Amino acid sequence: MGRDAVRLALQQGENFVRANPDGLYRGEVLAYMGDCVAECEVKPGDALAYYQRAMSWCDTISTTELHLDQFSLEPRCARVAAPPPAMRSTDAWGNTSWTKPQAGAVVNHRDTSWYTTYWRTQIALRMVACHIATGHVDEALALLPLINQLDPHQQVLAQRGWPTIERRLRDDVREGRFFATTAEMAVFPKTAMPKLVMAELAYETERYDRARDLYVQLRDDFDGSLNPSALAYLDYHRAIELAATRRRDSLQILRAIAADPSLASWTRAKMDLFIMTQTMDADGGGALQHLDDILAARPRTPEAARALYVKASFLTARKRYADAARLFEMIRRKADQPWLVAGATRFLLGMGPEPANATN
Repeated sequence: MGRDAVRLALQQGENFVRANPDGLYRGEVLAYMGDCVAECEVKPGDALAYYQRAMSWCDTISTTELHLDQFSLEPRCARVAAPPPAMRSTDAWGNTSWTKPQAGAVVNHRDTSWYTTYWRTQIALRMVACHIATGHVDEALALLPLINQLDPHQQVLAQRGWPTIERRLRDDVREGRFFATTAEMAVFPKTAMPKLVMAELAYETERYDRARDLYVQLRDDFDGSLNPSALAYLDYHRAIELAATRRRDSLQILRAIAADPSLASWTRAKMDLFIMTQTMDADGGGALQHLDDILAARPRTPEAARALYVKASFLTARKRYADAARLFEMIRRKADQPWLVAGATRFLLGMGPEPANATN
């Protein structure tokens, strides 16, 4: 979006907010105005004012809306217009994502019990991103407990010892990285860094659709100045996007990246190739080779520790318990990542004696 378009969007947004002081979608408009400033103009510090206004409105809407009547719809229309039951949904494989209402659904602060909480969560995530992008780490970390409080899914992940948005962002701040590793970030030119950071923060806060758009914009804006490693990282995100609907195209991109070990995203491509090909042969040997390549080429790295954990989990699923237990014990003793150690310990405690008919 160009400067003139951003200026017009902000002007129309202010007109809407001024004309609708109690409008149902006032908070969303303020949040989207913040997005224009943070992600289109790449001015996250200036965007905070819009997000703070949006959060203030969300903090008051739950009490004021109690005095308003809900929409009354004919029963058949009500079925079509019914909002999703929760702000997160889970697919057949157990993957959880933000709910996307079906066409025709009436979703707003008045008629949907979770909607205000959802927007408070989304605005808080945007504020965290802006604080991190502007170097105000303490302010960002202070908001993270609110996100856990608002999002029950994060609470479940925390109870299980699995990575949460809060843990990811705390690790990012501590390690000076985002979803991209420090090596991947280093391959981008300095002029691209502000937009890359906003794309990364959108991804880390699970705003995947927005992250995808920002990665595309990044490529369009800096294509002529991006080296092969930077282009490969953006290609990797394209492969992620295509994995569910265009598997062959996704595999083609990943194999191209995996063919060049000098690329900063080589390890990612190998890991995803394992995930996507592990059911393609009877014993999974072809897929396991991708993990073994990581362990051989990148020993004593966080990526190798994760590859070892994934391999152990795969062997457990294939009932190769003795081999899996050996790998989990290595992780428990040597891995630096607490969540890997916790996961390995949990597997070891729950595994019990090897079944008599298990193969190794």
